Amino acid sequence: MSIYETPTAQVEQNGQKFARKGNKTLAVLIGFAVDFGLTIVGSTVATYLVAAMLLKQGVGADQLEQQVALYWPTVMGSPLGYGLMVFGTFTSFLGAYLAARFANDREYVIATVLALISIGFSLGMASPSEGAMHWALSGVGVAVIYLGAYTHVRAKRGGE
Repeated sequence: MSIYETPTAQVEQNGQKFARKGNKTLAVLIGFAVDFGLTIVGSTVATYLVAAMLLKQGVGADQLEQQVALYWPTVMGSPLGYGLMVFGTFTSFLGAYLAARFANDREYVIATVLALISIGFSLGMASPSEGAMHWALSGVGVAVIYLGAYTHVRAKRGGE
């Protein structure tokens, strides 16, 4: 240690380092806000892109909302839709990682709460026409939420 460095202390008991524990409720709210907030932003940007494309093709402004609703299933099967799905999956990972990092304790409990919220929204938004693809993406979303928590736990343990 150099004489110009600030002194530090290692706080340990029985070889275990003490870690700051955050507010778990606030951690869930942060994870939820990041996941769903960024997903909504991504969907809004995609909707504006589709609307701009339809306006460029000559669709009138009075018919725009109806045409976007008709065209949306086609969008979800296009590269833009797949990109939106990847972005939504990334926001689930990021939300879970940040929530686990903020809580810094019982990370998998936080991930379970976030996964239950995600499944609840999936149940509320599901339509019979979406079928198996919707539930497969929900399953991937839950797995990615746990992956976000796992990433933090692994980093906290030094990348074992």
